[in-house]
Amino acid sequence: MRIWAWCGVGVVLWLAVVALTILDGLSHSAAAASRLDELQNRESLSVDQLEDVVDELSAAAADLSEAEDAFSNPAVLPLRYVPIAGRHLRSAATMLGAGRELIDASVSAAEALEAVQATPDNDRVTAMRAAASALSDLSAVATAVDLGSDDALRPELIDARERLEAARIEVAELAGHGSVVLAGLSNFFESSDVVLLAANNAEMQLGSGMPLAIGRLEVRNGDVRMTSIGHAFERFPVVGVEEADPDFLDRWGFVSPLNDWRKLALSPRFDEVGGPLALQMWQSQESAPVDSVLLLDVVALAGLRDALALPALDENGDLLDVLLVDQYASAEGETGNSDRRDRLTEFAADLAQSLPEVRLDEPSLVGELSALGAGRHMMLFSEDAAEQEAWERLGFAGSVEATNLGVHLLNIGASKLDPFVFVEVEALPSDAGVSLQISIQNDTPATVSDIAAGPWRPIGLASAGTYLGRLAIVIPAGVTSAGFQPERSLEVFGPDGDVGVAAGRIEVAPGDGVVLRFDLEIPASGAPSRWVIMPDGRSEPVAWTWFGEPVVQGDTVDPRAG
Repeated sequence: MRIWAWCGVGVVLWLAVVALTILDGLSHSAAAASRLDELQNRESLSVDQLEDVVDELSAAAADLSEAEDAFSNPAVLPLRYVPIAGRHLRSAATMLGAGRELIDASVSAAEALEAVQATPDNDRVTAMRAAASALSDLSAVATAVDLGSDDALRPELIDARERLEAARIEVAELAGHGSVVLAGLSNFFESSDVVLLAANNAEMQLGSGMPLAIGRLEVRNGDVRMTSIGHAFERFPVVGVEEADPDFLDRWGFVSPLNDWRKLALSPRFDEVGGPLALQMWQSQESAPVDSVLLLDVVALAGLRDALALPALDENGDLLDVLLVDQYASAEGETGNSDRRDRLTEFAADLAQSLPEVRLDEPSLVGELSALGAGRHMMLFSEDAAEQEAWERLGFAGSVEATNLGVHLLNIGASKLDPFVFVEVEALPSDAGVSLQISIQNDTPATVSDIAAGPWRPIGLASAGTYLGRLAIVIPAGVTSAGFQPERSLEVFGPDGDVGVAAGRIEVAPGDGVVLRFDLEIPASGAPSRWVIMPDGRSEPVAWTWFGEPVVQGDTVDPRAG
């Protein structure tokens, strides 16, 4: 009996040790989970908080390591062979090990990102490559980590496993995304030769302003140097460019788009048309090598000036108004026109020279860059595949998706009247699909300058301030249309990459407006079930309502919701 009594006491003591050990493990697990939840629940994590993030992740890793040690304690090991308890202990230990692996790799990645910010400008490319490698390693760990089986577990462990699985997938995607972006940026900032297109939103094309100033930038290990810049009209005509995207030539060949820099933006596909064509045009006119293209419009010049607080671009009043309106009011005659052109190139040159000052730890700049890319005010193209992948992921590629629907005004009157012309689109359900009611209002003042009004007499317009343009519709894949009502001839109609495009002329007198309808017919199958309102690149974006509800450009809409 005494032997059995002592055995009983031993079992009780062993169970007490096991219970305390498991409780200790659970306590450390809870502490780690609390730290990670706090990080995840922050509204935003900017790079100037990376030191804090590294500290929190390191503390969470230490907690998980303690928890893992507790569940691996020799006193606990016998329970692993008990049918039900053992299954749950093995699962908990596996998940703790997986969580620690993820956090250890996350700490390494966060430390590498922190090093990018702490590294001097001339060594930052090397630090960016190291950070890209660390993020790639983190993505690989998150992809391969083993969470164990979820068979016959209690709901609490199943819930924990599902949360860890969701975190694993998110970390793998985000780290992979960051690795690709940093690898591309490293290539670009290490060595690039860039065609700079300074575009003017006072004279719109399809999805961006018209390129009116052309320059070249040299990027070497983070330093940016302007080697030349001049006016697009001085480079006319371009000779020797004979090949381009077939859809682009089929739609716009009648305006001879290969001989003029100012026609690069007739297709909205900057990644497939505008960017590659800009490289061809440069190479036909210059011997200096180029491999990338950067388009900045007036909205980008003004936005980046404000975000970077650049004294070189300091102006009285709002820079957007200065570049879109005021400069034309003060410039008269050929001398004034020349001064005005020099002013635009000066602003573009100053901004380009300031690009090395761009730092990722400026929250206002991060938001500004994101908005400029989303609005098609800043676009980039690179021959290097890694760089181009970065621009696409960051939203700067100027690409067009099969789901895109857009309404655009193209200025063909050689005027600078787009800031005075406003467009509203009301999408309504129709028997065949969707009907777009398009209202165009010309609020050009009677005091408009001759330069802003353009050569209205030689092109046969009735009065100064009359807007002459093309109204263009970007049509989602698989969707058809019978054109505009009231009926007008279509100068452009057909595919442009994955979408369709239709365009017809409009003429709107100052103080007047026009209303047109464009019907979209949706087939029973073969068309996207959701559409995305395409950004138009205007300084005052087209205003949209969808089936009675206001929407903004970039929103996803349901064409069958009506």
